[in-house]
Amino acid sequence: MDTTNAATHYSIPAERSERRSSLFRRGHVWLGVILAAALALRLIYALTLDPAAAYQVGNADSGWYLEVGRQLVLGQSPAPLPTSPLYPLLLGFWQIVLPPDAAVIAVRLLQTLLSVASCYLAYRLGTIVWNERAGISASGVLALSPVFIIEAAQITTETLYIFLLLAGLLAYVKVVSSPSLFAGRDGEGFTWLLLLSAAMLFALATLTRAVVLLFPLGLAIHLLMVYGWRRGWKRALMLLVVYALVVSVWTAHNWIKWRRVVIGAEGFAAFAFLGTSEQGWQGFEETDAALAEEIPEIAIEDYNAETQGQAFAQGASQRISSDPLGWLRLRFSNVAESYLQPHGTTYFPGESLKALVENWWRNDRTLGGLALVTSGDAFWPKLLMYGLHFGGLILGAIGMVLALWQKRWREALPLIGFVLYTTLLHLALLALPRYIFPTEPIWWIFAAGLVTYSLGRNHRGYKPT
Repeated sequence: MDTTNAATHYSIPAERSERRSSLFRRGHVWLGVILAAALALRLIYALTLDPAAAYQVGNADSGWYLEVGRQLVLGQSPAPLPTSPLYPLLLGFWQIVLPPDAAVIAVRLLQTLLSVASCYLAYRLGTIVWNERAGISASGVLALSPVFIIEAAQITTETLYIFLLLAGLLAYVKVVSSPSLFAGRDGEGFTWLLLLSAAMLFALATLTRAVVLLFPLGLAIHLLMVYGWRRGWKRALMLLVVYALVVSVWTAHNWIKWRRVVIGAEGFAAFAFLGTSEQGWQGFEETDAALAEEIPEIAIEDYNAETQGQAFAQGASQRISSDPLGWLRLRFSNVAESYLQPHGTTYFPGESLKALVENWWRNDRTLGGLALVTSGDAFWPKLLMYGLHFGGLILGAIGMVLALWQKRWREALPLIGFVLYTTLLHLALLALPRYIFPTEPIWWIFAAGLVTYSLGRNHRGYKPT
């Protein structure tokens, strides 16, 4: 036997294994740096904000959430909660154990950790769908993106919702990415445990933002596609049953206390009504005034939440039936505008970047006028937000097509499905950039995969098991 050739033959796999191990270690160093930077940036921003400002009248969303949360935890809610309960419960808990300002600081610190954890979850999802380089790239974008840094300090549901959503998707995709990996008795047990975790995480996401209510039905269909009917129906049934049981805890609470059937949250009729108006959301008083004008026989009464919901549904039905084609045009236009306007630019002062550019294009079109645009308030952070937003959408859309073309449908379809689900849902309900924002991590997971593939570095690398 030629011992030289034999040594060479056995050294090649060893070299490949060593190279992969080196890439694995290097990738984890980069991931550690990214997560440390994400933590530092979010802490710096969050701790510079005045906690008392969250309670001020001008901060309508945060002030409302804080007050509703406090009442909910103390059992003092005067009526059924019009939103999902998990985030108000979180706020209420901190308010009863800490002074007001300290409670806001505690929430911001917790959301900072959840936001950093979301960067890690994006890394894991990117690694499973694509490879480790793609996962690190997606995590890096989320870590450094201004909108995710700013959002972690806001008293709104987005940070908690995105964390629960990505965690649920990771647990689910972990199973379906390699069904054969969990063959055998021990593997089957692990499959059920992951599906149980996914169901509970999606249920908690629903109790944070009720818009995800019907998404698990799509996952059940996906399970049948992955496993086939004979093996898939039990998994799909378990996912739906556990999900429904967790969500039904809030339903039971509302029935016992208010004799109201609430699945996830109330307010769908209100958002359908708002989605029939070109003005969209203008505030609580303006919305009630519009409702009272159109449905006086219900609205002028001293109505409760149930009759108000009926009025919203009736108002939406009347508007749609009077001009169905106009409603369709309005809904497509509203969703398109929500995608074209990045979330988070309104957190900066001054006139909007879009308005400045539109004014320059219509009335000036000179280099001097363009220079004035670049000197506007927070121009460069806003420009970065626009660049990351549209970069994610364009590259992510191509990346989705590439993932399906490469037959990564097991891993990719749940993520693509959530983007499509969110988009289609808001074709019926009011759309705002804030409501589209939770899909942004998914766009960047696919954008990162496209970039690594285009650079010719689409190696599998470390693939978690």
